[in-house]
Amino acid sequence: MAKHGPSFETILLEAEANNPKFGFLKHGDIYRPYYEKKISEYAAEEGGDFARPPAADSGSQVLFEQPAQIQAVAPRRPVRQPPPDQYSVNHPYIAMPDR
Repeated sequence: MAKHGPSFETILLEAEANNPKFGFLKHGDIYRPYYEKKISEYAAEEGGDFARPPAADSGSQVLFEQPAQIQAVAPRRPVRQPPPDQYSVNHPYIAMPDR
C-alpha cells in the first residue's frame, strides 16, 4: 500500500469488499487507525507517496490504552460448606443384565 498509494487501496477495497480479511481498509473499522499508523511509518521509511493524515471518521486516535485496574471484590457474605448428604444410599453391586 505504501508503495502504490491510495489508488491501490481503493482498488483493493472494491475488489475485496465482501472479504472480512480486508475489513481494516474500511473507514470506521476498529483496526483502521493501526493500519494507517503502520502505512505512515512504512511510507516514511521508504519514501512512498502514501504518507497522509488519518481520515476524520477513523475514530479515536488512541491505538493502545492501558487496561483498567481490576480490584478484588470481597464476598458479601461468607461461603459455607454444604451439609453432608443425608439421604445417600449405598446400593449393592448389580450386574448390568440384571439392571
